[in-house]
Amino acid sequence: MKAQQSMRFPDLRLAISASEKMPPEMFEHFYNLTGVELFDSIGSSEITYEWIANSPRAFKRGSLGKPVFGYTIRLIDAEGDDVVEPNVPGEAWVKSQTACFYYWRKYDKSRETFVGEWARTGDNLSFDEEGFFWFSGRNNDLFKVKGLWVSPIDIEASLTTHPAVREAAVVSFEDQDGLTKPRAFVVLRDGFSQSAQLVEELKAAVAPLGSYKIPESIRFIEQLPRTTLLKIDRKALRE
Repeated sequence: MKAQQSMRFPDLRLAISASEKMPPEMFEHFYNLTGVELFDSIGSSEITYEWIANSPRAFKRGSLGKPVFGYTIRLIDAEGDDVVEPNVPGEAWVKSQTACFYYWRKYDKSRETFVGEWARTGDNLSFDEEGFFWFSGRNNDLFKVKGLWVSPIDIEASLTTHPAVREAAVVSFEDQDGLTKPRAFVVLRDGFSQSAQLVEELKAAVAPLGSYKIPESIRFIEQLPRTTLLKIDRKALRE
């Protein structure tokens, strides 16, 4: 099977992904199509390059990989302490020789982002027992429901396991009582249509994550709004 599929791309040896977090099944689909693993990574304009990446020597499907040589990574939790235990999310701070010094004509933003030798990325990550890093979401994408932090990435991954869902995005909204709840925007695959039964099935797919993560509202749309970098435009979804 792999050999036959690889013949479609005989010269393809390496594929690298960055910018937007992809659904877990996308990695398997890419491998089944090409016979080549898709190496995910993360970088930022302020750091210039990718600072965590998968490589042929250190690879785990779906993870961001491990720190690139020359880059030091620390995770800082909501209380300002270093994360020292696996599977605990925190904001990634990066120390390197490639980071910029400040933002042009943005003094306050520069002071907030660049702290001594460290650059705050705004990306929330966690690391597992083997030292591979996993993406949890952007700082401004996380929200609290019933006092508990919610990462849209987890809910979106559960929603896209349903065969009817092509892609999904989750943001927060305030219900009629002023309480923060998750709202999901779902793009369906061809041949599927929205229904009350489908809504219940999607909520059931999220239920194992915890009742507070089940979307209070599910809206079906034709396509997700994107930024100029083709990332999901969550700001547009909140409006």
